[in-house]
Amino acid sequence: MDIQYFFNIVKKRKWLIIFPMFITAFATFYFVDRQPEMYDAKASIPTGIVEFTGINVNENSPFIQKMQVEISFANLISFITTNKTTRFLSYELLIHDILADSTSNDPPFKTINTKKLGYSQSDLEALARVLQGRIDTLNSALDEEADRIYRKVAKAYGYDVDFLKKEKFYVKRDGETDALEIKYVDKNPTACSFSVNQFCKILKPYHQLAQSKGDLETYYEYDKLAKSRGKKLRSLEKELENYKSGKGILNISVQSEETLDQIGKLEGELEEANRKVNANRTIIKNLGSYLNDNDRYKLEKKSGNILSSKAIVNLDARIKRLNDEYISSGQQDKSLKSQIELTKVARDQQIKRIAKSESKDDPGTMDQDDEFLSKRVTAESELTLAQETIKSINNELNKLKGKKNAYINAEAYTKGLDDQIEIARKEYKSTLDRVNESKFKTISSSFKLEPLDWADRPEEPIPNHKYLLAGFAGLVTGSLTTVLLLLLALFDLSLNTPNQFSKFTKLHLLGSLNKVKDNNLDLKKLFASFSTNTNLETFKESLRKLRYVFEESNASAFLITSTKEGEGKTFLILTLAYALTLKNKKILLIDTNFKNNTLTRMSNKQIQENLLHTRLIGENNLAGKFEAKKIKNMFNLENVDIIGNRGTNHSPSEFFTGRDFQNFISDLKNNYDYIFLEGPSLNKYSDTRELVRFVDKIVSVFSAESEIKDADKESIDYLLNTNDKYFGSILNKIDLKNMN
Repeated sequence: MDIQYFFNIVKKRKWLIIFPMFITAFATFYFVDRQPEMYDAKASIPTGIVEFTGINVNENSPFIQKMQVEISFANLISFITTNKTTRFLSYELLIHDILADSTSNDPPFKTINTKKLGYSQSDLEALARVLQGRIDTLNSALDEEADRIYRKVAKAYGYDVDFLKKEKFYVKRDGETDALEIKYVDKNPTACSFSVNQFCKILKPYHQLAQSKGDLETYYEYDKLAKSRGKKLRSLEKELENYKSGKGILNISVQSEETLDQIGKLEGELEEANRKVNANRTIIKNLGSYLNDNDRYKLEKKSGNILSSKAIVNLDARIKRLNDEYISSGQQDKSLKSQIELTKVARDQQIKRIAKSESKDDPGTMDQDDEFLSKRVTAESELTLAQETIKSINNELNKLKGKKNAYINAEAYTKGLDDQIEIARKEYKSTLDRVNESKFKTISSSFKLEPLDWADRPEEPIPNHKYLLAGFAGLVTGSLTTVLLLLLALFDLSLNTPNQFSKFTKLHLLGSLNKVKDNNLDLKKLFASFSTNTNLETFKESLRKLRYVFEESNASAFLITSTKEGEGKTFLILTLAYALTLKNKKILLIDTNFKNNTLTRMSNKQIQENLLHTRLIGENNLAGKFEAKKIKNMFNLENVDIIGNRGTNHSPSEFFTGRDFQNFISDLKNNYDYIFLEGPSLNKYSDTRELVRFVDKIVSVFSAESEIKDADKESIDYLLNTNDKYFGSILNKIDLKNMN
């Protein structure tokens, strides 16, 4: 499928892309614009982490130093955003909204229906006093009853810890600076600055309180535990390494799989060796059955002499040695296999030479005895080799099965070690995290955590980027719609373009015609002057190209068919006929589409006098010489005659039985430059196949609006196999946009 076709698809269906883009962009803009304006307030708090001198690092290791700084920031942020710490912010907001006077200059940020909540105003004020006491003592813990009430009220106000951490309250490092950024987001700008400043006021004393003497002791305890667990981890890893090294194991699963594969191959070799034993025993038995006792004795004696000869003994020994090496190699060394076969050939040749020599020394020996002797010796040699092979294979199988069992045991042992290592690794990592956390608490006690600048009430809302989001949404929708259209086109089996036709059918394309409205088509007018209608002008020039192709064919009788109905055969025949008449060609159209005689029905009633049923009568007789008549048709074509048919259920071979249609066509060729026969669809009827022998060439018509189905493929195969009878195909009804 060519790029130009894709471009035409997009161009043709541009409104299917543009309209969804517009709708999506508008919907996005409307939705974003309808959202309440949000504000944010920020405070910057220096930490001293970057300049802190207690971090003991090598000055030549900036990477390590950077990593430790990042860990320190991560630990501090984790401390600030714990649920215990965030609770203080939740308490401050609840206290403010419960105690604030809606008529004062400092109204509550949010109000709730206390009746629906199930608590009175006095109950809420009592809760506020409890929370204030927790703030004053820097202890966020509540008793069970107070905590239950707090959670319910905080959820109602939207000040619960989980919601604050997810939607409202944010803490992060300010770029690569030494400061932390504390940010609160809300649709009430006053609530933003209030929340940030109140949290910063609590943060310093709470942080200092969190540092105690026990921090250093905790650090040393975790450090000691980390060293112990690290030692245990390294010991287990070393044990696993030594075990694998001692057993010669690199990858148990792979090696075990290879061993199983070798066992499978050897078991196959064992089966083959047993087959050879039985086969050679049968050969030896059968050879002896043809001889009397004296000859059998002589044969066995001679064979024993040959087998004991030095040359044969050496060759058999070499074959056995090579075979043992091949089995030991796991049947991997192909050169050994080749050497075995070559040595066997040399042995067989040597056996034949010695057998012939033995026969010469025995005057009573017949010529066929040489062959008997050679076969007997070869069979005995192969029998011995097969028996030795069985022993070698069984030995190797025992080794491999032992190795397989060893791998099973090793896999179980290493799996246990791997599990222990994984547990030890997790314990070690967890302890290291505790070490870093306790170390930070120890070394960060000097951090002031005082805001450099307190948060101001924001005056401008956070930009919602509604235009950017709308544009982006529209662009994404347009892109997805375009991709969808292209995917649909990619999997479309329609013959939209000549390139697609060639790709799907592999048929020779004579030419193509674009789609035109045929109900009011005036061919005389079209060919008489230049048309301003691009569609019609293209159709005219395409028809002229087809005319040239037919003129250069050196054929006069053509069968026009299609794989299925509705492809435009009749329209093509009539328009092509007219184009040929413009060059003073005399044309005859014969409607041999007995199942759907459209050509007959589209023509003038005069044609009823000129039917195949009346032109062909009797046994091999013509109804007189065919007289050319000017028969009117849908295009009022001159120099075009038509022979119609009244329709029949018979096939052409049945209809023409007793009627010499071949000579009929031959005679008509003397009166006409071109004869066009219209045949029914190939998919549905056998008619076209029966009509082929009466014409010089066959032409198939395809519609660009149809798809290639399985039935079409069968018909296409038929066309491809008609050899020199098949002239080519015409692609009809192409959308002009797909031809550019």
